[in-house]
Amino acid sequence: MVVRFISVTDGFDRSRPSDIDSLDTSFKTLIYDLYSRELSQKVKAARKQRAKQGLFLSPNAPFCYVKDENDKNHLI
Repeated sequence: MVVRFISVTDGFDRSRPSDIDSLDTSFKTLIYDLYSRELSQKVKAARKQRAKQGLFLSPNAPFCYVKDENDKNHLI
């Protein structure tokens, strides 16, 4: 299965070899990769901090529990 990627805002078309090997595309890929890694580390650190504080991390309460109306981080 062949997938053709086209980005209208960046003027990128995967079918054009000049777009694939361009410095602009390589630079944007590097920046997006670094941003994704940094964001991932921040999310992990925030979740770890919440766990250390004893806060409930899941968006849904387990069976037979209800989230407290006043504080969504605690279960009843």
